[in-house]
This record gives sequence, structure tokens and C-alpha cells, in this order.
Amino acid sequence: GLLPLQGDPEKAKMFFNQGLQELQLTEETFPHLVLSHSHITGQRQLAEAIQHDWKKHLGIDVDLVGAEWNVFFSNLSKGQFQLGGCI
Repeated sequence: GLLPLQGDPEKAKMFFNQGLQELQLTEETFPHLVLSHSHITGQRQLAEAIQHDWKKHLGIDVDLVGAEWNVFFSNLSKGQFQLGGCI
């Protein structure tokens, strides 16, 4: 199952809409996002939870791209990612 994420969906939507206005975008013109994650245990599940919540609450489409740790970390180090992180 999906990991439960904590947050305030209404406040997130408010800030997202504010950001759209500042960037002169709409929900329809907002770009498709790619979230990179490592194959370390739990990372795929966290990425899936983010993907689910962003789609449900913000209408954002997110593709997930997983990689072996060394490749993932190398890509992060080189800035070769759109969204990614380590916990």
C-alpha cells in the first residue's frame, strides 16, 4: 500500500495555485514531472505516495524513474534530474 503522507492538502493547493499564477501557468499548461528515486528499500513506495498525493490533491502528473543507488546518486550529483532526493 501507499505510505501515509502528512500535510495540509488545502494549503498545498492554495500555494500551488499561487505558484501557477506567478509563473503564468494553468493546471492544463503545467508540465509533466519526473521524480527520480533509488532502488533502496522504501524509496519506490515513498515516490509512489508522492505521485498519488500530487495527482489527487494538485492534479500534477508525475512519472517515476528508479535507478540503482550508484547511478541515482551520480545523476543527482551531476544535476541530471528533474525531481529527486535522498532521505
